[in-house]
Order: sequence, then structure tokens, then C-alpha cells
Amino acid sequence: MSPIKKEINWINNIRVIACFLVIIAHIGINNNIFDKFLFLISKVGVPFFLIISGYLTLTIKNDTQNIINRLKRLVIPFIFWSIFYALFSFYNNQLDLKQTLYAIALIPFQSTASHMWYMYTIIGLTLFNPIISAWLVKVEIKPIFFYLLLWVLTLCYPYISYLINSINMSSNEGLLSLFYFSGYLGYYVLGYAIKRSQDIISNKLILFLLLLIPIIATYLLNTYTSVGLLSTRYLTINIFCLSLFAFLLIKNIDLKSEAFNKIISKVSKNSFGIYLIHKFILYYTEQDFFIYKYLNDFFLTKIFIAIITMTVSYLIIELISKLPFKKYIIG
Repeated sequence: MSPIKKEINWINNIRVIACFLVIIAHIGINNNIFDKFLFLISKVGVPFFLIISGYLTLTIKNDTQNIINRLKRLVIPFIFWSIFYALFSFYNNQLDLKQTLYAIALIPFQSTASHMWYMYTIIGLTLFNPIISAWLVKVEIKPIFFYLLLWVLTLCYPYISYLINSINMSSNEGLLSLFYFSGYLGYYVLGYAIKRSQDIISNKLILFLLLLIPIIATYLLNTYTSVGLLSTRYLTINIFCLSLFAFLLIKNIDLKSEAFNKIISKVSKNSFGIYLIHKFILYYTEQDFFIYKYLNDFFLTKIFIAIITMTVSYLIIELISKLPFKKYIIG
């Protein structure tokens, strides 16, 4: 298998897994240990998308026209689905007409569905792309790692804030303020760093630590504190370590089956559309009567619902992709 084809395969694998995990994360959580574990694992879905975006787009063709084209593929579907979810809330009597129109008017400032927050993030990162790319192409890998190190330190802030609750770690004040290094840009730059220095990041000791840290953090938070869900926030050291470990693990898996790779490739091609539509599908597949009709186990039911939701989402997006105006809906 050629190196280029091999790279495309693992990228497709990660996209599809990210889609599935995002759906899992949006299904209700139970208190049993298996479901908590599944919920924790599912939180790597969004970081996967961000890392892949950085891997593929940073430093590549960042001229004005290319950025405009990327933004069109993001912004137009974003507006379409934001309006769609506002109208869907009106249809379900969650909003009245006045509230619906108000929600649509405020789309530039707030989302109309819980999962649409990601669109604001990725559009912002795309706008920042040519600025950060201009720096990345000129520096050696060490300054990039230095930035990532400072970013990783900000991922410890939620834990420090909990331990010393008199300190506001989200503030831009203080002697060691790293406020300007925080946020989702770190995952984006991490994608580029992985592409540029794969051997360093794939060191076995680093991989071991990446797995060990989230296990310890999750155990301590769930056993000795009342803020166990803190361990599942995207911008924490816990989820960063888990995401990077899982990303590198999947990246190094080389599946030889051509038939399987073709299926994954088709699903991956529609991953953006699946992300946009899945909450709509999930509204119906997650109904109580459907959840417990065949399975009396929440963990297995959650997996089953996620599979059904992703399958239906894929089929609908595949049909939409045949339409002449598909770019306005799925980019």
C-alpha cells in the first residue's frame, strides 16, 4: 500500500470513529461504571476532529481564495442547520414563533442546538489559519512544542481551580498567566505537530504516560471528589492525554482489507454532514420506548442507538450528496 493511500486510510478511520464517539457523547449518561467509562472515551471525538483539521489544513494553501472557499464550505451549511434546528425547536413546541425568530437572528452569537458550538470553534480556527500557518512554516519544531507545553499547562487549570477555589484560573491576571495560550487552538496546532514530528510524539514512554494520566485523574476525581465530570471536559489534561493516546494508536493501525477501507472512506466523506444532522436523528432514536423495547441494558442500548443513529444519518447525508445544491447543506 502506498504511503499516501495509507495516510488517507487512517485519516478516514479517525473521522468515522470521531463521528461515532460524538454521537455516543450526546446520548444520556447513566451512573454505572461501564457507562461512565464509555462517556469518558466518547469525549475524544471532538479533539479528534480538531487534530485532524490541524493536520490537514495548517500551512497548506492558505492564500485568500483558499481560505474563502473553506469558509464557504463551513459557514453556509452552518447557517442552514442553525436555522433548521431553530425551526425544529419551534415544531416541537420548545420555542414559540417570537423565540424562534429571535434565535435565528442571534445565530452569529449563540447556537440553536447543543452540538453546533463546534461550528463556531472550527470557523474561528479557519479564520486564524493563515496567521498561525505563517508562523508554523518559519519555525523549527522546538518553539511549537514550547507553545504546546504552555497550552498543556492551561489544561491543568480546572483541577487547580477546584483544589484552590479562591483562585480564578480563567482570568488573564496573575504572575504566571497563560490565558492567551488556552483554548481549542492547542488541539489544532497539535495536529500539525504530529505531522511534523511523528517519531518524537510516538515514543513508547510518552504513549504510556498519555494512557496513565487520564486513568489516574478519572479515578481520583470520581472516587474522592464530587466533580467527576470535570475529568470529561475537552480542555483538561485528562482528555488531552486520552485523545492524543487514542489518536496515535489508531493512526498506527494499518487495516489491509480493501472492502473495509472503501466502506470507511464513504462514511468519512460524509462525516461533516453526519455531525450536523445526528442530533436531529438522535431525537427520535433516543426516545424511551425505543431504548428499552429490545434491550434491558443501558450500556448495550447506548451502543445500539449510536449505531442506528449513525447509519440513518449516513444514509440521509448520502442522499443529500446527490442533490445539485448539496454544498449549501453539507459543504
